Amino acid sequence: MRPGYLILSLWLTILPAAGAAFDDTALEQPARALEAQLISPCCWSQPVSMHYSPAAGRMRVEIRRLLSEGMTPEQVREAFVAQYGERILAAPPVRGFFGLSYWLPILALLAGAGVVTVYYRTHRHSPRETPPAQPARIDPGWARRLEAELEE
Repeated sequence: MRPGYLILSLWLTILPAAGAAFDDTALEQPARALEAQLISPCCWSQPVSMHYSPAAGRMRVEIRRLLSEGMTPEQVREAFVAQYGERILAAPPVRGFFGLSYWLPILALLAGAGVVTVYYRTHRHSPRETPPAQPARIDPGWARRLEAELEE
């Protein structure tokens, strides 16, 4: 066997094992989930997972540090809420004014459907309700004058 193939086969055998030693999925999965749930405090426009700023980088490090210290993801989220307020959450809690933001579109859709239904029921005409077409009544004097003008 050639030495190049031997080195390559050893490298391909050792590389996955070395990667598994550094892979901390037990810490990384909750950290990434928290990054998606928290807004970056530098501009309050994007989640930490999608924002690339120094503040978002510090939050990523802080999230992983708190998780490695043994805090649960809920405790980490509550720690950030205590520090920054509920504004830090990407999805506001479903209570109070924020609950209205969840229910208002549904209520508006139901109200709109009700208005369309009532309008349709009151303004539709069935063929039986339509009065039969009757010829227009013309004043006899106008009828004679029209006939005289048409004859000329």
